[in-house]
Amino acid sequence: MGCTPSESLLASTLECFYDQSCLDLIRRYTNCPNSSVPLSINGSRFLQNTTIDQLAHDLFLEQWSTQVDYPSYYEHCSPSVCSYTRIERFNVLYTITIIVGLQGGLTIALKWICPKLVRIVSKIYHNRKKQANSVRPSSHVMTNTITIRPETTTSLSVRSYAKIISGVVVLSCSITCIIVFSIYYAGQNSATTNLPSTGSFSPTMSATITPSSSTSEPLCSFQFKQISTATKCLVSSLIPSIIVDLNDDGRTDLIMYCDSTKTVDVLLGTGNGTFHEVSKFPLGNHTAIRFIRTADTNNDDRLDLIVAYDVFLPPDFLHSIRYILILFGYGNGTFQTTNIQSLTLTGFLVDISVVDVNEDHNVDIVYLFLLDDYVYVRWGDGNGTFSSQLMLFTSFNSDLRQLAIADYNHDNHIDIAVMNSRSLHIHLYLSNTEGGFQTQKRIYTAFDISSFVMLIGDFDHRNQSNIILVHQWRNTGYLLYRYDNGTFTVDDQIMFNEPVELYSVIVGDLNNDKHLDIIIGGVYPYRVHGFFGNGNGYYQSQMIDSSSVDIYEIWLGIDDFNNDFCQDLIKMSVGSSTIDVLLNTCQCSTT
Repeated sequence: MGCTPSESLLASTLECFYDQSCLDLIRRYTNCPNSSVPLSINGSRFLQNTTIDQLAHDLFLEQWSTQVDYPSYYEHCSPSVCSYTRIERFNVLYTITIIVGLQGGLTIALKWICPKLVRIVSKIYHNRKKQANSVRPSSHVMTNTITIRPETTTSLSVRSYAKIISGVVVLSCSITCIIVFSIYYAGQNSATTNLPSTGSFSPTMSATITPSSSTSEPLCSFQFKQISTATKCLVSSLIPSIIVDLNDDGRTDLIMYCDSTKTVDVLLGTGNGTFHEVSKFPLGNHTAIRFIRTADTNNDDRLDLIVAYDVFLPPDFLHSIRYILILFGYGNGTFQTTNIQSLTLTGFLVDISVVDVNEDHNVDIVYLFLLDDYVYVRWGDGNGTFSSQLMLFTSFNSDLRQLAIADYNHDNHIDIAVMNSRSLHIHLYLSNTEGGFQTQKRIYTAFDISSFVMLIGDFDHRNQSNIILVHQWRNTGYLLYRYDNGTFTVDDQIMFNEPVELYSVIVGDLNNDKHLDIIIGGVYPYRVHGFFGNGNGYYQSQMIDSSSVDIYEIWLGIDDFNNDFCQDLIKMSVGSSTIDVLLNTCQCSTT
C-alpha cells in the first residue's frame, strides 16, 4: 500500500499474472470475456516478485543490444550541430611533456622572481646589521667616555627569514597551480569540438569568412550607359518577365506581362539596347500571370511560350483556377492562338522550370505549390502535352520557395534542388541511371537569415554546377555548396558588411574575366550592387546604379543587348512605363 495510487502501483509486483487461478479470479470479478494465458518465468531475467518500479527502471527490457550506425543517423536525423568528446588518459609521453612544460614555466618564472627576492633579502639583512652596529652616546654625563652597546637582534632576524622563506614557498606553489590548471584547461578545450552537420555534409566543412575588402587589389569600376525604351504598358508585375532570343537572330528579346491590358507582350531586340513591340496575347480581364517560360515543347526547333496564370472567378475573387498554357511558336516572335495546350493545377504556384529532366529529348515541367510538401514533375510527351506526374516528397510542414535544376554531381544527369524556407534546408534529388531520383539529401543552410535567393552555376571552375545561397540579415553573405566525393561541402563568405535587399538577384560575367559575378538589386532606396568574383570564392563589391527615389519592386536581367561581347543589364520597376538597359562600355577605371 502507498499514500497515492501511483506509489501502490510501483510497489506492487506482477506475481498474479504468473498464476492461472489468480487470472481467472480477476477475469470473474471484471466480467472479462477473453481468457488470459499466464506469463512464463522461463527465459526472463526478471523474477516473479520484481516490483513495477524496478521493471520501469529497467524499461521492461529483457535484453539490450546496441548497433551504432552514425552515417544512417546523420542521414535520417539531419542534426544542425553535433559534438564529440575525446577522453585521453595519461601516458608516459604525456607525463614527460607535462613535466618538461612545468620545468620550462617555472624556470622562466623563477628566473624573473628569484633575483628580486635575493635583492630584497639582502637589503633587509644589511639594514638589520646597520641597526645592530649603530653608535649611541652613553647616558652617563659625568664622564667623557663613549660606550658602544650592540643590540640583540638574533630573534628578529630568524623571524624575518622564516617569513621570507614562507612567502617564497607560497608564491612557488601558486605559480605551479596556475600552470597546471592552464595545461589542463587547454587540454579539455582541444578534446571537445563542435562540428556543423547537415546529414550529407562532410565533417571537415571549410568555412572562410572574408569581408569583401580583404583583397589588396584595386577594384576596376565598370562604366554603364543607360538607354531607355518607352512602352504603352504601365508595369505592375515584374515576376513573369524573361529575356530570350525568340526568333534566333542573335539579338536578345523581352517577354513581359502588361497588367493594364491583361496581355503578354513580346518585344524584339534591335541590337542596340532598345526594343520594338511585335505582338500582344490577351488572357482575359480576370487573370493574373504568375510565370512565363520558353522551351521547345513539340520538338519543331521553335521556342514555345509557357504561361502559368490564375483565373479569378467573379463575384468571389478569393477563389481561382490555376492553369499552365502552352502557345506553340512560329519562330519569328509570334505564337499560335488556336492550337493551345493547357494544364489545370491544384495549388498556388510559387516556382516552375521547363527542362528535360529524364533526358528523353522531351521537355518536362517541374513546379512547386505554396505550403506544399512535394516537388511535382510532369513528363513531356514531345508534342506539347504532358502526361503522368511524379511527386518527390521533401518533409512535413514544408514551405518550398525556389527550384534550382542542374547537374551537381558531374554525372551528366539533371538533378533537382529545392529550397525550404520553413526549415532552411536544401532538399537535393540526385538522378539515377534509370531516369528516376535517389533518396533526397538534406543540406542545412543557416539559422540567422531573414531573406535568401538560391543561384546555380560553375562558380569555382570545376566543370560542375554549384549552389550558391545569397542571404542577408545583419550583413550580406553567401554559402557556396559543392558536391565532392559523395558529399557536399560549403564555403561561407561575407560579401557586404551591411544587409542588402535581395529583391532581384542574377548571375553573369560583367567584367568579362570568365568568372561569374553576382548582381543584386534592392529598393528603398533603389540600388544595384555588383559583386565581382575572382574564381577563388572571393568577391569585391561595386555600386553599379543608384537613386534616391524609393521604388516598390525591381526586376533585373543580364545579357549582351548590343552585341559587343560584353554583358549588359536590363531593369524594370513597378509604376514605370520604360525599359532601361545599362549598356556595359567594357571600360573601367581603378580610381
